[in-house]
Amino acid sequence: MQRRLSNEIQFKVLDTVASKAPGMVTAGSVYNRTDSNDWQGISFYRLVLVDK
Repeated sequence: MQRRLSNEIQFKVLDTVASKAPGMVTAGSVYNRTDSNDWQGISFYRLVLVDK
């Protein structure tokens, strides 16, 4: 997961999470992460998914 605050130019990596799904999966998986972000402006988040 990556985050960029509204006063920043680039995204920063917050966390890397391994897949919960070994092999081919047809149902969704749920992932949670809490960000202790106290910024008062807008925070942008994005996920980077890597497929083998």
